[in-house]
Amino acid sequence: MSGSLYVGAAAPVSTTFDVTSSGAPFDLSAITSARLLVRFANGVTATWAATVGPVPPDVAETATRARLTRVHAAGDIPVGAEGTARIRADITLDGVAEPVRTRWRAVEVMREGV
Repeated sequence: MSGSLYVGAAAPVSTTFDVTSSGAPFDLSAITSARLLVRFANGVTATWAATVGPVPPDVAETATRARLTRVHAAGDIPVGAEGTARIRADITLDGVAEPVRTRWRAVEVMREGV
């Protein structure tokens, strides 16, 4: 994940979140769903559904790499959310009872029109 987001961002703007694993016990090719959890600088939280795909140059998710993508909808990044936000992923894997959680990552949210 890199770059910045801005208040009011909407499609085709997207956030990509690459997930890696050293392998067993987590096979990232077995992801059944994913969501990104967000904590904005102003304390507001959000949950964004994400699609799962390969990390280029891969043509499919692998056991050790996958890319989560959120194509933003209006309202995803509200007014007042400027500053450093934290984003992490919750991933549901086939055959694993509890969601797998990644570490928080920082992303800057800029005011609208920047």
